[in-house]
Formats: sequence, structure tokens, C-alpha cells
Amino acid sequence: MNNILVIATAARAGGALSILKKTISDAKKTTEKYTFLVDPSIKNTLDKSDNIEYIGINTKNWIKRIYFDIFGYSKIIKNSTYNICLNLQNVPVRIKNIKQYVYYHQSLPLIRYNFFKKDKKLWLYQKFYLFFVKINISYAYKFIVQTQWIYKNLYTKINFPSEKVEIIEPVININKDLINTKLYDPNKNILFYPAAPYFYKNHIVIIHALLKIPESYLRENNYLLILTITENEYVEIYKENIPSSLKEFIKFLGKINNQEVHHYLNISKALLFPSYIETFGLPLIEAMNHGCFIIASDLEYSYDTLKKYNNKSLCSNDNIEMWANEIKSLIEKNKIQYIDNSINLNKDIINFIINDNKD
Repeated sequence: MNNILVIATAARAGGALSILKKTISDAKKTTEKYTFLVDPSIKNTLDKSDNIEYIGINTKNWIKRIYFDIFGYSKIIKNSTYNICLNLQNVPVRIKNIKQYVYYHQSLPLIRYNFFKKDKKLWLYQKFYLFFVKINISYAYKFIVQTQWIYKNLYTKINFPSEKVEIIEPVININKDLINTKLYDPNKNILFYPAAPYFYKNHIVIIHALLKIPESYLRENNYLLILTITENEYVEIYKENIPSSLKEFIKFLGKINNQEVHHYLNISKALLFPSYIETFGLPLIEAMNHGCFIIASDLEYSYDTLKKYNNKSLCSNDNIEMWANEIKSLIEKNKIQYIDNSINLNKDIINFIINDNKD
């Protein structure tokens, strides 16, 4: 029986927390023994199991994070019987005499877009993140990634053997009960963009594209853009106001839950997805299951996720004219019959590392 240490102290919300919860769910189904290192704030919210122990470790600031990456985790395993480490935090930590599998899911350092002019913090993050991966790379046994494009870019940028990078695509289970085709009206051109209030989500290109389209055209063809941010958040992020001429065509929802996301996908003709930075793009998978027409960024993550989906158009992130033309042409588009594009390869991280260590 393996004794597995799982490092996930930075998983407090969003995608990182989802990855942690999925890993716990998979671990509960096995007979191996696990110790999960997690943030104290979420420790008591995680699923309990006889084969899982949780230890709370606070690494919220960078000084603590770097300390544990270099010294802290090494002290934890010093007198332990762990034989495998699953590190869910992208960057290898400095531990010896144990196989360390690093789950890498940070796309920012791998994309080609230069953020220097638009966001200095993102630019610095982009430039220095892989530095920390590289200086600790000798401690990594294997990397695990979600997609083909991450796989290709990661092993070349960090000079790591390609055969030691494993692709395990996320299992996306869409509840079919949330899909209701009766709510859809093809005479309404409803555009939906479910994205958090971050600069790199690039809401601004959609707003500027709508400005290129005559108001009369938008009104006559029943256009409505639905965003999951507030108007104040838009102003704060992009340092500009929403033009008064567009306000009747935009609905700001703020943050919504997953069930509400599916409601808006039910009524929408198109999903817009102009994000600069994604690893996988969960809304793309969800929109595919609803048969939506998808207008997305012409980037590697879109090609990977949408490779088997035809009801789409890919546009350059910052080409306003291209986005405007695609949005205008939606009157000629429609949803397609629901096709199950959920990715389920019956392969998960936990079973991979267990099988990889069988005698």
C-alpha cells in the first residue's frame, strides 16, 4: 500500500479548489493512505474518509510559500513513510528520496501574448513563474498536465523529457437535466460570456465590437449581451465607462452559480470567449453541450478544447473588427443538436500515480 503526500496549500477557491476536491474524491475510492496538506481555512469543509488525513498549513503570503517550497515540506517528510508526493501547485518543491508528481495547470507563462503594456503584474508573473519551476526541476519525477498544448509548451520551455509529462484531461460531467432546449428562442441573438472580473478575460473587446455595430441593427435583431460581472467591476478593470448607447443591449449579472450558468446557456444563441489566458476553458465544454455557437480567442487552448466541435469561429483576441463581424453574422447562425462532448477517459491523477508505481 502506498503512503501518498498531497500538497495543495494554495487551493482555496476557483479551479485550484475544484482540482483538490476531485483529487480527494478519487482518493476516497482507493485503499492507499493519504495525507493532504491544505489551507487551514478550508480544512473542515473537505470530505472525510478513513484513508485520508488533513493537515492545515498557511502559505497565503509569498514568503511562507517560498519557505515551505524550499525547506518546510522537506521537514514534514523527514521522518515519514511517504513514498509518493502529488504536488497540485505547479512548482516542484524541494523534497528528496520520494517520487514527486507535479500537476501543472498554470497557462500564463506558456502563452505568447506580451502583457507588458497592458498589465505589468501579469507580465512579471508570466516572466518569472517558470524560473521557479526550472530552479526546482531536479526534484520533479514527472509532470501531469490537462491538455496537449500545455504538454507541448511545458516540456520545451523547461527542458524536461517529454516522456515524463503525462496528459490527463479533466473529467467534465455535465448534468443533462440542466439542458433545456425549450428555453431557446432562435429569433433572439443572446450572447453570453461567463467570466470573472479579471483584465485577461478581455471583456473589453466585446464591448468595443458592439460599438462597431449600428444600434438599429442590434435592436432590430434582438441582441443582448449577458456578462457575469457588474458594471462597476468593468469600469474598475478597464478604466472606461460603458457607452450609454450600449446599455440597453447589456445585462450585468455579477457572480452566478453553475446552475445559473446553464440557465443562461439554455437561452443563449452564442457563447463569447475572448480570454487571453486559459488552460482548458470549462465554459467552452459547457457551451458545446448546449450546442451554442461559440466565438472564442484564436489561441491554443481553444484549438485543443474545440477541436471536435464545428459550430464555432475563432478570432484574434484584440481584433475588434473581426469580433464585430462575427457577432453581426450571428443572425445567420443557430444552435446545433446537442452532442455529448464531455471528456471522460476514465483516467484520473490518483489512479495514474498508483499504477505508475506498481511493481
